[in-house]
Amino acid sequence: LQPHLAALANDTAPADIKRLAAQLYGSAAAVVAADHYNVAGDWEKIAAIDGTLGLANPTDAWYFQALTARAEWRSRVADRELQATLGAQCMTLVDQAILSQPAIALFELRARCAAELGRADALIESLYAFTVGARANLNTLSRQESRALAQHLDALAPVIHGAARSPGVDTARAEEIAALLTEVIAQLRARAGNEP
Repeated sequence: LQPHLAALANDTAPADIKRLAAQLYGSAAAVVAADHYNVAGDWEKIAAIDGTLGLANPTDAWYFQALTARAEWRSRVADRELQATLGAQCMTLVDQAILSQPAIALFELRARCAAELGRADALIESLYAFTVGARANLNTLSRQESRALAQHLDALAPVIHGAARSPGVDTARAEEIAALLTEVIAQLRARAGNEP
């Protein structure tokens, strides 16, 4: 079912795949449900099945998806009283996911967790890793993907500048990362405009 998780989340999976997914139970079924809720942006429903997602073992094929689902909803909590606790949990879950299956997108999620936690230093370094990963993949992106990623990174620039003004942040390092981000955005825009 692994290759069909996105289709299951979007309700576009073939009938035989839906039948197989309906036979899942425990944390495997929770991962399929969490993916569906994630597409819908229904973080409360993911939070409600967090305990079941937490039963996934590192040896389970769906362990990575369980970790990211658990981190994702924690990064979206608006309640100020819960943000510090859930932000710390989120960082731990993302760090476990990075160890389990490194992926560039995890560093953006890690940055959101750091923001929840109020850790500007971790936010900046996470965005650095995300930007470096984006730069490393420049040659694999289509024109449309390059344009979309440039817009996405453009939206992150004010986040880095805001975090750079936080107490205890190495301003020179933040400026270095902001400059890298600007460079990668320019490369993406050039690629988006120059590719046939």
